[in-house]
This record gives sequence, structure tokens and C-alpha cells, in this order.
Amino acid sequence: MTFGLWFLVRRQGDEDPHFTQTYNVAFILFSCLVQQGSWILPTTGRAQAVLWMFWFTSVVLYASYTARLTSFLTVSSLRLPFTTLEEAVHLPEWKIGLQKGTSVIETLKRATPKSSYHSVWQGIERNKNLLTTNEEAAIVRLLTEEKFAFLGEQLTMSYLINGNCSITEIPGSYLAGYVSLGLRKKLPWATVLNQE
Repeated sequence: MTFGLWFLVRRQGDEDPHFTQTYNVAFILFSCLVQQGSWILPTTGRAQAVLWMFWFTSVVLYASYTARLTSFLTVSSLRLPFTTLEEAVHLPEWKIGLQKGTSVIETLKRATPKSSYHSVWQGIERNKNLLTTNEEAAIVRLLTEEKFAFLGEQLTMSYLINGNCSITEIPGSYLAGYVSLGLRKKLPWATVLNQE
């Protein structure tokens, strides 16, 4: 484009004398490309047409680059290391942690041999360090330890994670859980609460 504009201006002869030097023409086109502009502008129609065409091309290039960059940065291709408890158990480098004193531990203890639950319990028996005191301690371990997964209650963990991009929540339900509310005897709203 620089050579074409320089050649066109040289052939016309009635253009600004700054256009006779190639580096001035290159500087003008470069200023279009970086969207800065120049104090030297062509005066004839043909040279202006070439300059406008180059400017339009640079705008299209910027739009294309911006669109590609934006789409690259917004689309994440996160590959989960595992999607089921069985897959997690069969990856020996991953450690699965649990919270002490929960019913989950009893469920894992009573699991039939050769099940994924039993495998998780065997891993805990080998390494008692996988037990955490509470969910907050589990969050700290998730953020600081490599290849550590925590098997916790979904709503509590979602609340504690609260949009933290450093922690990935693997979708799915791994253990059945039940929530019970203790009510005092002869509570007038007991039937309403039980229905809800």
C-alpha cells in the first residue's frame, strides 16, 4: 500500500511535496494503522481514495482482531479432571477430603466393598489428614493444595465458594442426603412446615 500510494503521488505531480519521500508515505499509512492520524494528508482524489481504502482496511483488521481476542478470552475450555466419584477414586494422584463428624463418613464406612464409596473410605483410613474440621478449612485446602477435592454438602459449598474462580465445582450428586427439622411437640404450624 505504501509503494502504491507513493507511485500514484509521484505520477500525479500535483500532490504535496512530502509525498515524494517514501518514509513520509509509510509514516502516514502507519499512523492510519495505529489510529493516530497525520498532519500530512493527500489533496488529490486518487491519493485520498487510496488512503481511505487503507484506513477502512485497518478498521476492519482492528474489528476482526478485537472480535477474535474477545471470543478467545470469554470462551473457556475447562476440562474437568473427573466427573464422577468413580473416576476420582481411580485417579491415585487426587486426594478426596471429607468433614469430620458428618453422616457422610458413616455412609462411607458402611459401603459395600469394591464400591467407590468404600474406596474413598479406604483412602481416608490410610490418610487421616484428609479429614477437615469444617467447610472453611476445606476451602483453604482447596485453594492451597494441588489435586485436592472435597466431598461436601452442595449448598454450603456453593455459598462458601461464592463465585471464586480458583475453585471448580464439579456438578452432580454423589451421596444422598436428607435435611430434617426438629420441631417442638404440638407446634401449631407443624403440619404446614411438614408439607413445605
